Amino acid sequence: MNSSGGVFPLTGTWAIDENTARRALQVLGKIDLAAHGQNAAAVTVAENRVEYTVTEAGTAIIALEGPLTKRPHSLQEVFGGTSTVLAARAIRQATQDPNVRSILLVIDSPGGTTAGTADLAGEVRRAAQRKPTWAYASDDCCSAAYWVASQASQIWANETALVGSIGTLLIVEDTSRRAEGQGVTVHVIGTGPYKGAGAEGAPITPEQLAEMRRLVEGVNERFLVAVARGRGLPMGTVRALADGRIHVGRAAQAVGLIDGVESFEHVLRRLQEEEERRNPMSLWEQLRSALGAAEQASNQEVTPLSLTAAGSSFGPTGAAGALLEAALAAGLDTPEKLAALAGRAALGDRYLSDLAASAQSEAIRALGAEAGAKTFAGIKNSSADVLEALRDTWRATADAKFGIGAEGVTGAKRRTVSPEPGASVPAAAEEDELKDLRAMTRRVAAKGGTKR
Repeated sequence: MNSSGGVFPLTGTWAIDENTARRALQVLGKIDLAAHGQNAAAVTVAENRVEYTVTEAGTAIIALEGPLTKRPHSLQEVFGGTSTVLAARAIRQATQDPNVRSILLVIDSPGGTTAGTADLAGEVRRAAQRKPTWAYASDDCCSAAYWVASQASQIWANETALVGSIGTLLIVEDTSRRAEGQGVTVHVIGTGPYKGAGAEGAPITPEQLAEMRRLVEGVNERFLVAVARGRGLPMGTVRALADGRIHVGRAAQAVGLIDGVESFEHVLRRLQEEEERRNPMSLWEQLRSALGAAEQASNQEVTPLSLTAAGSSFGPTGAAGALLEAALAAGLDTPEKLAALAGRAALGDRYLSDLAASAQSEAIRALGAEAGAKTFAGIKNSSADVLEALRDTWRATADAKFGIGAEGVTGAKRRTVSPEPGASVPAAAEEDELKDLRAMTRRVAAKGGTKR
């Protein structure tokens, strides 16, 4: 096996529709596997990168097509197929992608090797715990492919989809008679009665067949447990369904294998609508999505008109049309520019929050705890300019009040009003100062407005 793939896997257990397996064996019977194996290292196997596309609404669409094998193989040009390792990687990336809000697996597969299937199914289950993850059976969703689909939040199919074929198989040939007819006697020298079982030309004993049966049943039990857990069905129901039969469309729905029968477009729209109800897109997300769709639809300058042509709801007459036009007029014509602006806005919010806290502190210093808190409450939602002016005014007042100058404390800790010699300071004097300061606060706030 090379780094990018290998020879078509002929060994191990399979969870695959029997008819597909039979056709594959017929094709393999016509291929010189010895020569193919010798040339496998020289064959450039397509990287079979399982990528995903993201719709305007943020749904990642991941296709699982053809036989499922753990890694890309050298006969994919003949059989097609999907690597479960690469598919799991794509699902993991989509789960972590902040631009992906939901995942739709589009499956058209008869099944495949059990190797790698459990890991892929586990990745689907983990994705479904973080984001809405649905599966859509497009024609075939059998055996190992159904194992994977069963871990999605919901399974949908088209009218003629083949669903089910729950079960595991291992095909073993006893070629000892053929070898005997050719005058060949094969001796298997192993360290136990089961080591080398199934070797070409060697007889297979009943004990070895029983051991192979144990292996198949063990793998199949994991399959059944996964289906029961994923679909929320009792194990008894799953065991009754695990007889290898295939169910078509609504018959699969009737026995609980899928959630419904609809077209792909309907299912995609339904998934997106459900996600929107569960977690509405913020205005920033909607604007970025609209701009991204317009960029993909046309290489022309992005305008409200091109957004409408791209199928976006953000046209000139849309609910956010005025905001979008203002954004475009300001040069915010790409999702990246909007994201950068959002980052600066967040930074500005943090600055405004710190400024408000500082202004409140200075108000309390200048006016006292109760009066300061009450006065600040009336102007806390003012603009940054107003908050800065009031903070500086209160700070200067408080510094003078406590005798703090540019070089630190220069006088008494508490400022007193200088009376005539021998006269006492009326208690109302300080109250008059507070009234003057409150009046000045109101004037500053009224001049600067109270909107952030």
